[in-house]
Amino acid sequence: MAQFLLLEGLLDGGLKLRPMTLPDRFIEHGSQGDQLAEAGLTPAHIAATALTTLGRRQDSVAVLEGTWAASKG
Repeated sequence: MAQFLLLEGLLDGGLKLRPMTLPDRFIEHGSQGDQLAEAGLTPAHIAATALTTLGRRQDSVAVLEGTWAASKG
């Protein structure tokens, strides 16, 4: 229940918290990087989640597309 409330921002106050956890499903064997990408836990996914939480959705999309650093040039 707490995870749902956090993901939906229903407990936001002075602190915004978004849990990032491994999914409840099987992830195929592979490199650590491949498994983290499948789970949505790469550095880009973490940065995008933080930016979205801060209300910067366009920047989060740019991070996931790999164009954010270039646009901040």
